[in-house]
Amino acid sequence: MSVERNYTAGRAVSETLDMQRGGQRLQISRHERSEVSSSSRAELSFAQDRPMISQNQLGSLSAGLPRATPTAPADGAPVLDFTPDEESLHKLRMLLVVLGREADEIDATLDKLVKGLSAPARSAPSAGSTMPQVESAGDFLNYQYSVQEWRGESLSVKASGTVSTADGRKIQYGLSLEMLNLQYSSASVSVRAGAVLQDPLVLNLQGSPVRLDANNRVEFDLNADGHRDSMASLASGSAFLALDRNGNGRIDDGRELFGALSGDGFADLSAHDEDGNGFIDEGDSVFSQLRLWRPDAQGKGELVDLLSAGVGAIGLARAYGDFELIAQQQLEGRVRSTGIFLFENGQTGSVQQVDLAV
Repeated sequence: MSVERNYTAGRAVSETLDMQRGGQRLQISRHERSEVSSSSRAELSFAQDRPMISQNQLGSLSAGLPRATPTAPADGAPVLDFTPDEESLHKLRMLLVVLGREADEIDATLDKLVKGLSAPARSAPSAGSTMPQVESAGDFLNYQYSVQEWRGESLSVKASGTVSTADGRKIQYGLSLEMLNLQYSSASVSVRAGAVLQDPLVLNLQGSPVRLDANNRVEFDLNADGHRDSMASLASGSAFLALDRNGNGRIDDGRELFGALSGDGFADLSAHDEDGNGFIDEGDSVFSQLRLWRPDAQGKGELVDLLSAGVGAIGLARAYGDFELIAQQQLEGRVRSTGIFLFENGQTGSVQQVDLAV
């Protein structure tokens, strides 16, 4: 008979700061994951994680930003207020205290980076320039910090042998017993201030990156304020990722897209990762409810479920990188970040978070 015990522990940390002042952008992010395995529970230990940005620095960064004033949609349902109120900052302080973490030494480094935001902006193009003139989308600060931790243990018992009975028979026996226990916990804080970007997620189904068609406009209430906005349509091969929350068979406004209100579609989608594997797939209950949506000129259009489109999993990791989407010498949007999704046949496609000009 043999007995095997195994203990595992892991932690995943994600922290991002995305802020803009005076048309200049600062982005800082880190994503760390570690896991250890041992035959002894006593050998499992992690050094405490330290946030990259302290609560004092976060408070000072958000203090000078304008207060967000979203309006209520036509049906009276509230729209989220992303102002960094005292309650949000208190939650951040409490999380840092509970986790026993201080990161004041990071402030000096961050101060140097933030000073760059106050540097003079690049001079505007001359009157003869053909580059499109674009006004600043507004100052904003988006900060997110999350910690996921898990611990598990397994027990494996195996036995085999032969027994001789009194009547001379020989009986071979075998036993294989497996026991598994897994504990999972998570904590997160999100603070937003200033202008809220409208960045819905787009899946590119035909290999090419997202493109916008300025000749075909779409009338759609992207920011859920009760008024339709005019925006460039998606070129062929791309579709918005949508969730028909009220089950009426159509996408009513930006609340049923990922990122249109929060400014971070990947974070919105991550909230549905029930099994914590870093993908939205058939192991998550929301997967069967997700739809690909290509709106028509009236903001309607067909909804297609993911499996019918051959999509098997959507990754939650992304790489930050801005890219302007110009159509007919006009800025119609900006790519903010890019991730991947997997087709059922194993091929890979891209997911992009696009800030649409409305």
